[in-house]
Amino acid sequence: LAYGFASGLGITAGAHRLWAHKSYSAKLPLRIFLACLYCGAGQ
Repeated sequence: LAYGFASGLGITAGAHRLWAHKSYSAKLPLRIFLACLYCGAGQ
């Protein structure tokens, strides 16, 4: 359950909002963390 939530956060907050729409800016540690969560989603 936690893994599904974390990977969903990587998709929503990372790939969709941060990289696709650039709706906010994030420092490098947060970008790396979101990229790891996104990779865990397998997309």
